Amino acid sequence: MCLVNSYLAVAAKWGLLIEIGKYKTGRDPISTERDVYYMSNTLQQQGFSFQLLQNEAATAASIRAALEALKNRCKEGDKVIIHYGGHGTQLRDQPGGDEVDNFDEALVPYDAPLLDASKNTQSTLFIRDDEIGIYLDALRKTVGPTGHVLILIDACYSGTMSRGQARLRTDNTQSVSQNQTTQTDKPKRSEWFEVPTTLQSRGTSSTIVMITGAEANQTLYEVRDSENKSVGPLALYFSQEMSLINEQSTYLSLFKSMVARWGPVMQNPTIEGNQNARLLGGDLVLPAWFTRIKLESQRFLQKKGILSGYTRGSEVAISITPSNSSQAQTVTGRVVEATPFESIIELAAPLATKDSIRLQTTLSRQAFEAASARVTLVNFNQSSQKKEVQSVLQNVPGIQLVSDGADWLIRSTAKSIELCRASDGAILEQFAVDAIADIPNRLTAYTQAKWMQELRMPVSGMQASINLVPVQFAPTKDSVLTWLPAEERGGIPVIRTNQQALLTVTNTGSVPFYFSIIDIQPNAVIDVPIPNNKYSAASLKLLPGQSQLFPLRQIAPPLGLETFKLILTQTPVELSGLVQTRGETVKSTHPLSQLLSAGLRGNDQPSLALDQAGMHNYQFWIDSPQR
Repeated sequence: MCLVNSYLAVAAKWGLLIEIGKYKTGRDPISTERDVYYMSNTLQQQGFSFQLLQNEAATAASIRAALEALKNRCKEGDKVIIHYGGHGTQLRDQPGGDEVDNFDEALVPYDAPLLDASKNTQSTLFIRDDEIGIYLDALRKTVGPTGHVLILIDACYSGTMSRGQARLRTDNTQSVSQNQTTQTDKPKRSEWFEVPTTLQSRGTSSTIVMITGAEANQTLYEVRDSENKSVGPLALYFSQEMSLINEQSTYLSLFKSMVARWGPVMQNPTIEGNQNARLLGGDLVLPAWFTRIKLESQRFLQKKGILSGYTRGSEVAISITPSNSSQAQTVTGRVVEATPFESIIELAAPLATKDSIRLQTTLSRQAFEAASARVTLVNFNQSSQKKEVQSVLQNVPGIQLVSDGADWLIRSTAKSIELCRASDGAILEQFAVDAIADIPNRLTAYTQAKWMQELRMPVSGMQASINLVPVQFAPTKDSVLTWLPAEERGGIPVIRTNQQALLTVTNTGSVPFYFSIIDIQPNAVIDVPIPNNKYSAASLKLLPGQSQLFPLRQIAPPLGLETFKLILTQTPVELSGLVQTRGETVKSTHPLSQLLSAGLRGNDQPSLALDQAGMHNYQFWIDSPQR
């Protein structure tokens, strides 16, 4: 233990951010300036010193020099995080190469030429996976057995034309079918490192983990953050989850939480390397320590924001200690402004003392934005039809028509009107041209399902885990006859419609709780499978360390990404009627029921005390039987 502590005391933290949104040649611009915002703030919170190479500073030569300098700067026990945000590509393997698929994956520096089959595919201005693999092997030896290296690649490696409003981070234009990108039966690696030894743990070698936003044959779409700005998904979701970490966080638990935020998209993020190792070896700055405060009159600015749950309207308990005293006074305040990493808190009453003071904040009641959506109408050649759609959407609560930055697209075609996801253009539903009146209800359903899925409480005393595994039960009783092979796609379990499954809920915290499960299906249907007629709300209590098993004897369509939202409460709560009526029918006075009802109906800033509920998402793919 003393040896580990000595390493932690002297180990340094180094970062390298390579962020290219604008290129020298005619490539599409992307929004990596937002990647810089999230990654730089997160690295600063974790105590990293880092170098930023952005746009014209990120040439092939400067990237190679920065990687070499980083390796030379490191010593044994150091922690390293590298993030690349920019275009990615696939190149034909060089002669004598070792690529299984005959392609090298490559970063696209600022000065890389446009691809030309006749001359540019072998250009040294691309940085291939083989070169990065050699560099990582050298870095592994430098940081030694107690060192940690995390690489995040926010790019894609082959692409298709975007059907939505989101930008693609790809340098290639060959077509990749939806079946190729979403219907893989086996979990795939990123293919960035096809030599098996590169990211494997070898004896006393360091911990190296790579997370990529997509598999080698997939596109990567940018996403929108809480301020409706485009950003790379890894930069956003990594920063969000780093604001929720604890001492037991591993690379795998971090990755799974990131994937749970992704939602249903046409890509499978990947993780490789020593993924079960503790995150940065446990050398973490925990979220409770983020606060740095600047006091001005009755308001103060602190370095905790939306990512830590300090949303506008949230209530805060503030411990105030004069610099010449050990006696703390507790007052209350409210968040009046917030960005992802900062918030302005207004005290409920002016401070009685003008002496130098120390402040420490604790979130006591979190405010949530209600369900809402931005919608763009596209390809409407008939003005009368467009006006009709605008008319039916005009007074729908929470729906805002915008020209850019949409959550959903409503697209006109020759034969129908399509409701699409804006991030990748995926068609969710089609309506006959004479069924325009049906659009508001379905649009609202998808908006409410998305809100329910994204609803989170960053801090809660109640902790739980949920697991779903494929099995075969005995015909007449709920005993397991056969444990079926587990499948994953992009780190998410796959359950097939010809299988059965065993669901396990475990109390992993230190306080008892009652639990419910809200099922959010790919087609925006929301239901409450637990509690039910067999398991009453009052019977679903778990003490610390206890588990409860539930047999799922039928796995039914629709196919796609499904979410079980685990709801934890101090007292039993019945949510079935509320969820089925989308917030219109509320029989319970439970604070959680009031929150869900207000949010689903589009009321502004519903809130909930942090000790009254906990929420955890568990996602899994529903797929058809293997052929």
